[in-house]
Amino acid sequence: MASSPDGDIVGGIDIPVEKWIKRNDNRWAAGVTYDTDRKPGAFLDRDLGPFRVGVEADADVVRVRAGIRF
Repeated sequence: MASSPDGDIVGGIDIPVEKWIKRNDNRWAAGVTYDTDRKPGAFLDRDLGPFRVGVEADADVVRVRAGIRF
């Protein structure tokens, strides 16, 4: 209910009747890699706001990576 002692009511009040449901934001990613030398590997990435950081490893090398999402 809305009221005004000195004017006309020109709008209403919106009251949500359904429960708010938080969206499931996936911030982690993991997977496997396979390069042209036929070496298998794995990666793990994490989204931090507009940035993405991660680590990738195969039999010989470990790489750290960072980027921006768009």
